[in-house]
Amino acid sequence: TGTSYLLLDDAAVTAYWGQIPGAHVDESQGGWVYNCSITLPPIVVQLQNYGAEISGDLLNYQTRGNGLCLGALQSSVGLQHMILGDVFFKAHYVVFSLASPGPQLGLAPHTAGAGQAADNVANATVVDAPVPGASQ
Repeated sequence: TGTSYLLLDDAAVTAYWGQIPGAHVDESQGGWVYNCSITLPPIVVQLQNYGAEISGDLLNYQTRGNGLCLGALQSSVGLQHMILGDVFFKAHYVVFSLASPGPQLGLAPHTAGAGQAADNVANATVVDAPVPGASQ
């Protein structure tokens, strides 16, 4: 994906960080920062009919000093799409398919047990993944 961040629509990102006391954008730190002592809540990214939950502990990208942490959830402002970076892949199995009927993603949450993980992958939700500019 080219990034570790979860880059979502600016309104969604602002709404998420708006519920975290003291969270703010600090361009000198690289984006949204928050007090490291705060336990972050999960976020759910809706991809068609699949709600991809990402736990709050995965949303801490890096400690920046002075008790501040840089969030892994940042705005995709200036982009026309979201980017599901490493933080997404730490929470979900993702299978890419270019086979007919067209581009698709298979998605399933990670779990602690190997047997449950296999069940999750076998029962993965498949979503169409249209490619911008491609004829369908």
